[in-house]
Amino acid sequence: TSFAQSFINLRKEKIDFCSLICCGIMQRDRNNYLITGIEPPPCVERAIAFIFIPFCVISVAVYLLAVMKTSVYTITIGASLLVAVAAYAICECWKISYTQSSMRRSILRLKY
Repeated sequence: TSFAQSFINLRKEKIDFCSLICCGIMQRDRNNYLITGIEPPPCVERAIAFIFIPFCVISVAVYLLAVMKTSVYTITIGASLLVAVAAYAICECWKISYTQSSMRRSILRLKY
């Protein structure tokens, strides 16, 4: 169903938005809530974890590498920060895929 149809008939609770909105994040949160009963984190928490913190760390690393390129220590710290952001992104992707696979396993256990 479309997003506009959700406001026409408010008494029906079986409204299913397109799962392509936000790359399926809303659909994954809905499925997780229906199966486990755990509410998804607020948007502010996601913005801090996935946008604000990496942006701040990358900004400090770029500042150290571009502006303060006078010593070996600043280059080492800047490169270490960039590696840390990459490791953070890989760990978060792994954590999300692990939770999705565990949710699928729990669905299979409930069904069979």
